[in-house]
Amino acid sequence: MQIDKKYIVVIGDVISSRKVEKRNDLQKILLAVFNDLNTTDNENHLVSPYTITLGDEFQAVYEKADDLFLDSISILEKVFPQKIRFSFGIGEISTDINRDQSIGMDGSAFYLAREGIEKLKEQRGNYKFNVSGLEDPELEKLFNNSLFIFSNLLEGWHRNRYFILTNTMAGKAVKEIAKALKLTETAVYMNIYDGNIREMMAILEIMINHINEKVLGK
Repeated sequence: MQIDKKYIVVIGDVISSRKVEKRNDLQKILLAVFNDLNTTDNENHLVSPYTITLGDEFQAVYEKADDLFLDSISILEKVFPQKIRFSFGIGEISTDINRDQSIGMDGSAFYLAREGIEKLKEQRGNYKFNVSGLEDPELEKLFNNSLFIFSNLLEGWHRNRYFILTNTMAGKAVKEIAKALKLTETAVYMNIYDGNIREMMAILEIMINHINEKVLGK
């Protein structure tokens, strides 16, 4: 395989999983959302599918970052109010890509993603996102501090606002979102404004573009 090709490894860690009263129900929800993400005809650029690895952790591998944040926030919306940490490691994979399960692979992308999870565990609060492997320390610091602020904003959200964010990111019209939630269009617009959703999306888009430059070498 081409060793110098870059990938994005996602490691997710369910926060305080041992304290979850209905762990079996949570795992069923995770498996259902993973099934949806894994069967989208690779439109989300997954090359190794979302796989539960350690009971309270899961992994996936992307070849591009286009849907990286959308998929992560979709998972948070589905398991709400359960919290999950997400670490994104950008680097090489030195083994063959396992296209059936995200297990049995190795390389710098996995090491960086693992290091990111350990950093998140040291942070105060339910800090949810970390990016490693950009090779520009200042840019990486800027991204992670922005994601820290983003995570703090998410802390006070209700499930509907997560739904509005993910569907707005997916290009759905306000009218369609309002109908799905049985809300007025005005209520959806108020959530977009109060939640700084447009601003969040603009910041995430910049991050996506930079990560893609790193992964694709452009």
